[in-house]
Amino acid sequence: MCFREAGIRTGWRKSRLSDVYVVTSEQVMELLDKSAVCQSPPLVVIEVVSPESVKRDYRYKRSEYAALEIPEYWIVDPIESKVSVLLLEEGLYEDTEFTGNQRIVSRTFTELDLTVKQVLAAGNIQ
Repeated sequence: MCFREAGIRTGWRKSRLSDVYVVTSEQVMELLDKSAVCQSPPLVVIEVVSPESVKRDYRYKRSEYAALEIPEYWIVDPIESKVSVLLLEEGLYEDTEFTGNQRIVSRTFTELDLTVKQVLAAGNIQ
């Protein structure tokens, strides 16, 4: 299941709105008729960078999502024409940047066959 612009609990009485996050079917059941805020870590969070969100997406959300132990965090950056895939390793994110016609590699979606160019074109943000 995939949610767009839904909240993720990041602390006591605090949450973040992500652009997209992917959760398990069990997590969907937690959300139904209860809250628009995911209480447990999603499988993947995707943020799309805008001029006003650069620091928030690259710095603040990165540290908050690592603290929540979100296993995979994507930063889609149309400003720099790249997609960064951050994988949680021992509490910190290790990131790999993909550009142009490079195939994006995801630990969660191993059969994914998308390039950065395709992602940016799909959202008309290239």
